[in-house]
Amino acid sequence: MNKTELFDGEMNRYAFDFGHCRLNDGWAQLDTDQDASYFGNWAHPERLHIVSFAEGDITVIKCNDSDEFRNRIEEIAAFHIGMDGRFSIDAGNNPKDDWKALGLAGYLH
Repeated sequence: MNKTELFDGEMNRYAFDFGHCRLNDGWAQLDTDQDASYFGNWAHPERLHIVSFAEGDITVIKCNDSDEFRNRIEEIAAFHIGMDGRFSIDAGNNPKDDWKALGLAGYLH
């Protein structure tokens, strides 16, 4: 796993929703009850990348293989389900086959 941490105090989550992690580019939003202009998570099942944004803190995780990616998504899901009871994957109109192959189809909405 390769992890990069950055900070941009001027940025909000919409720079990811409509720019860096767009659904049209194969990204999915990891939906939680914590989502707000200052918080969000996105994942790309082909690239095996996960991006998190929280109050200017940006974390980019590049997983080495599909097992590592699936385990990381499962950790994120368990955390949010334990904290606020909700986690789902919003892949929009993107094909769901990658998520199904990863064993994560149960989180799709």
